[in-house]
Amino acid sequence: MRRPRAMIPEIKCISNIIGRYMAYESCKYGLENITGQQMHILGFLNKAQECSRDVFQRDIETELNVRPPTATAMLKTLEKNGLIKRESMKNDARLKKIVLTQRAEMLSESALTMMNEAEQCISKGLTQEEKDTFYRIMAKMRENLCSVCDTNKTSKEAKQWE
Repeated sequence: MRRPRAMIPEIKCISNIIGRYMAYESCKYGLENITGQQMHILGFLNKAQECSRDVFQRDIETELNVRPPTATAMLKTLEKNGLIKRESMKNDARLKKIVLTQRAEMLSESALTMMNEAEQCISKGLTQEEKDTFYRIMAKMRENLCSVCDTNKTSKEAKQWE
């Protein structure tokens, strides 16, 4: 008797394949030293700067759904590698907006091109209806998980997600 299929191993498997694909493709664009999360941050910052919108660490935390220490570590690495800088706000020096360096602006264009190609590759042959269904399902799964591991909870159940 066959065991029923499980969603988590399927999601983990596709995540691993995407990671390998991105690592392989990144060499073509000179992005081999930048992780997928870092590319996501650079793309997010690039888009925000095009819209003249300031971005702060909490925006990165929200966009990537990561905790403050994780965002801090990623941003420190990007800063150390000369891809971002933090600038104090005139009205409140405690607030530091995150901006791309000139080097990062050049790399973010390559990263955006690579991400667009990856998106085309992964969605090849899918109808718009299938894509819409996928996004609805992913939103439900995210909602289901977030309802259990609400970041405001301090219970033992919430701590296991940290």
